[in-house]
Amino acid sequence: MYVFDNAAEQTAARFVALARLFDEGTIRHIEARGIRHGWHCLEIGGGGGSIAAWLAQRVGPEGRVPRDRPRHAVPRSASSAQR
Repeated sequence: MYVFDNAAEQTAARFVALARLFDEGTIRHIEARGIRHGWHCLEIGGGGGSIAAWLAQRVGPEGRVPRDRPRHAVPRSASSAQR
């Protein structure tokens, strides 16, 4: 059982808050791995999709960034990371 229901009304706001808190450090760690154009990266547990969106820009049109989407995930309109 997951404590925070992704179908709840406040889900999008929670994902925005999590991105503000953690994306900078996450991006720093990802950049240290040397991800470049053309890479294929899988985003698992991507929440609101902010890291998947960043990865998609990083790998460019030649790369791919599929991500898991649980049944009760934030609607696509709330996430710009779908590629």
